[in-house]
Amino acid sequence: MKEMLDNLQVADEVVTTGGIIGRVLKVTEDTVLLETGSDRTRIRILRSSIAENRTVHDEVETLKIKK
Repeated sequence: MKEMLDNLQVADEVVTTGGIIGRVLKVTEDTVLLETGSDRTRIRILRSSIAENRTVHDEVETLKIKK
């Protein structure tokens, strides 16, 4: 979990513990700015409230292929 939170990047699609799905616009030490929905609503949440990162990065794919 800590590794996932440490590796958040702009444009990642994430799910919060409350079930909100959004795209990361900005990452700071304690918070993340998300854009959600077709109306592009922006919300600031605690970084620790992110439950899942749905974006697949090349490094992760490379590790899966090698196994």
